[in-house]
Order: sequence, then structure tokens, then C-alpha cells
Amino acid sequence: FFIGIGAAAIGEEMLFRGFLLNNINALVGKNVVGTVLTILLQAFVFGVLHSGVQGMVSAGVIGIILGTSYILSGRNLLVVFVAHAFPDVLSIISSYQSQ
Repeated sequence: FFIGIGAAAIGEEMLFRGFLLNNINALVGKNVVGTVLTILLQAFVFGVLHSGVQGMVSAGVIGIILGTSYILSGRNLLVVFVAHAFPDVLSIISSYQSQ
């Protein structure tokens, strides 16, 4: 349970939003166009690293939502940690309930 939250929610958010989004944004510019491009690019990478077409598409959409949330929250990683962990926790709980 805690490994799942730590690895997925915290690890992925630190990598994709905290590191990748911030560094791409610094390279392309922190104006509106650069930030939108950055959100889309980091979401694409986030999606590609998930398995299956459906997994890639849904992860890409989630990457857009989390990237946007991160920017709108003033680049607060805690916001995206919680947003990412919540569905992960529900998924873990539901997997144990179906057994």
C-alpha cells in the first residue's frame, strides 16, 4: 500500500511535474504558450511510459490534468501528490475487495 503510493504518486510526481515540467518550462519559456506546450509535452512522455494504448491515452490525459493542477497551484507538489495518490489508493482497495 505505502510502496504503491510512494513509488507511483510521490515518485512519478517528483519526476514528471517537479523535474520534467519545471525543466522543460525553463527551456521553452514560462510564458503562456511555453507553459501550455510544456504541460502537453510532459503529459505525452507520462502517457508513453504507461502500457497499452488505453493506458497511454488515459495516463496522458491524467498528465495534462496533473500538470495543469501543478501550475495552477503555484507549483505545489503536495497538490499533485494527493491528486495522484487518491485514485491509486482506490485502485489498490478495489483490487483487494474483488478477491
